[in-house]
Amino acid sequence: MRRNGLTSLWLSLVILWAAGLASAHGAWGQFSDIPITANLMADVNGDGNMELLVGCKDGFVRVYRISDGAILGKVCVGSPVTGIAAQGSNIVVGSRGGVGLYDASLKEKGALNIRAVSVVALKGKTPAVCVADETGTVYALGF
Repeated sequence: MRRNGLTSLWLSLVILWAAGLASAHGAWGQFSDIPITANLMADVNGDGNMELLVGCKDGFVRVYRISDGAILGKVCVGSPVTGIAAQGSNIVVGSRGGVGLYDASLKEKGALNIRAVSVVALKGKTPAVCVADETGTVYALGF
């Protein structure tokens, strides 16, 4: 289990490096024994800078400022996080316990009883988030 979390953290740092958002002098890291199960880079607070959203097996979602690794917020969704997607300031978190809709400050705006295994944001004329459950059913959620 620990290896998966370290692999996910390493992948997150590689994404930051490849996107030009971290450098040898400005790189930062966080270590945890709790496996990372989902991550996303998005500007969820509208400040023009990308944030790193990290969901973990312990049910917590944390939002990090990319420039220095400061935690901007965290919320417990109650069960292991299976996916994170964002549309503007709306954050959708999927977990085995359901799907939650949060604002940029991680205050819950709504919830659905869908035991999510995957969450994906769709861009286009009508932005939506697709959620797949354990049975293979796919739900399209609009805002």
